[in-house]
Amino acid sequence: MCIAYVMPLHRNPIIPAGIHTAMALSYLKNHEPRQEKDILGQEPALKELNDFLTNFKSQKKRGILIYGPPGCGKTASAVVLSRKYNLELVEVNASDHRNAKEIEERVGQAVKNQSLFFKGKLILIDEVDSIAGNEDRGGLGAIKEIVDTSPYPVILTANDIWDNKFSQLRNATKMVKFQDPDTQQIAKRLAG
Repeated sequence: MCIAYVMPLHRNPIIPAGIHTAMALSYLKNHEPRQEKDILGQEPALKELNDFLTNFKSQKKRGILIYGPPGCGKTASAVVLSRKYNLELVEVNASDHRNAKEIEERVGQAVKNQSLFFKGKLILIDEVDSIAGNEDRGGLGAIKEIVDTSPYPVILTANDIWDNKFSQLRNATKMVKFQDPDTQQIAKRLAG
């Protein structure tokens, strides 16, 4: 069951104030989502993600952009669905690999190479909205190129994707909105 995992530590009602960060992270790791039912309140978005992955070969848009508040299950959903569809997950955080060269080296090569396990892949580029400024030159263009040319499904995640600099990514992808988790739904799951 993953209830705590989908909420940021600073506003998580499940982990009491004063709990050491290492303990909290251990708790969250132990309760991370393993199935779709563990990701609360995102049923419509999960349906869209499933439809996209199931029908990927016939999709006009090769990527999907999941956006919503921090801690609502965007990244966790991609991880869970990669397991469900037996896809090798290639995950990169855009805040770690931000310029065109780094993105091409990390993600571009993964897209071009066969899976080590001879199965399909799911490319996850997390936190694309963290790319900005001169030091990140070409990063968004490199991501768009990967989305446009990847033979594998590409999932991008972001909190706020409405800045004009993201317009090419918005146009190149199917957009799926994630909602803030409902605390009553979380409390009910904890009680039962």
